[in-house]
Amino acid sequence: MQQWLMQHYPQMKVSLSQDKVGTSRLREVARHADFSVLITQCATHAATSFINQHAREVVCPKGAGSVSVVRAVVDESYQRARPAARLPTGASGRRQAQ
Repeated sequence: MQQWLMQHYPQMKVSLSQDKVGTSRLREVARHADFSVLITQCATHAATSFINQHAREVVCPKGAGSVSVVRAVVDESYQRARPAARLPTGASGRRQAQ
């Protein structure tokens, strides 16, 4: 997934983390990303809370598969390129990918 995104969107920097708890690396990745994609089906509660606390913006794909994640990234990137077409944000500030 990371290679596909970087191949098709070379201007995009992709950082992945499989940390199960809050770490200094996870904090830095979340803080410096334009947006974080959080796969809630795979993330631990501790990591989910930590990312929500430190990320600028969190996008949650509908599924845990690579297609759902890639779609969430592409959709979010498209929405950022067209600010008037933004998806609605829930009360938590998290946006569910379509």
